Amino acid sequence: MSHRSGLSVALPIYLLVATAIGFVDYRVRAHPVRGFDEYPRAVVANTEDPPGKYRVLAPFAFETAVKVTSLDRVVVWVGFRWLCTFAALIATHFLLTTWFSAAHAVTGSLLSGAMLLLTFTNSWPHPDHLTEWALSAAAMAAMVRNRDGAFGGFLWLGALNRETSAFLWLLYAVSRPWSRAHVLRTLGFGAGWAAIYTGLRAWRGVAWYDPWQAFRNLEFLGLLPDNYDPYFRAYAWFGLVLIGPGVWIGWRSWARQPRFTRSALLVVVPTFVSTAFLFSSIIETRIFTPMIPVLAATIMFGLSGADTQPTGA
Repeated sequence: MSHRSGLSVALPIYLLVATAIGFVDYRVRAHPVRGFDEYPRAVVANTEDPPGKYRVLAPFAFETAVKVTSLDRVVVWVGFRWLCTFAALIATHFLLTTWFSAAHAVTGSLLSGAMLLLTFTNSWPHPDHLTEWALSAAAMAAMVRNRDGAFGGFLWLGALNRETSAFLWLLYAVSRPWSRAHVLRTLGFGAGWAAIYTGLRAWRGVAWYDPWQAFRNLEFLGLLPDNYDPYFRAYAWFGLVLIGPGVWIGWRSWARQPRFTRSALLVVVPTFVSTAFLFSSIIETRIFTPMIPVLAATIMFGLSGADTQPTGA
């Protein structure tokens, strides 16, 4: 599978994997009606509690698709989730072919799909979850290929989807050598993100809530109560399983890592994990989804047999 023709061969594989992930997503997630009926309606009507009321991209896109197609909500929901998954796999492929042969890019993309399955824990299927995966992978691919305009578009779409898109901006800021031009572009992208963040609250109304989760997360690390299934009691540690191998392999193969993954290992991943521990519920492993593409890249660089291309950040 050559570097140039790889995507044409990879697409049927990603079609298969997206369908398999979609089946698992729909069948194993608790309270699917909350995901495709109650929540998106509430977000569009601006009756959802914060921070959900500000995460407008996926609910509005889904509700628009329901209206335009006139199809059953479940049919549109399954199709919407499938498209997000398929797009995420393709975006990861473009990210990885910056450095690797197409064959190794497929391997890394499949690895990212396997990692995603670990995020199907202890939560109903949020509409923004798989959208976040796709946008994160696409933004990273644009970042390492020096497509700044595309990066800005994906970053700002991400700002409409979830606040964690801010970490894409952080990764952009630290993953390139500092220069006047880079500082100005970084400030510009950050200003655009902040304008969207502020604008959403001006549009939808400011609603305060207490995001502090550190004490609860400390309790969760002691395992969930006995009335949980023994497997599910370890939910709080699933994030470590998701993040840990990529970090460990990345440090062991530091000399082979490019600036992009080194910056993630040194700055972005630790900052993201610390923020998640303080302000998110770590028993919902989906919060770590934005880190999946860069962790897949880190692991691929750690494989001694990986056939790297001579390009990339």
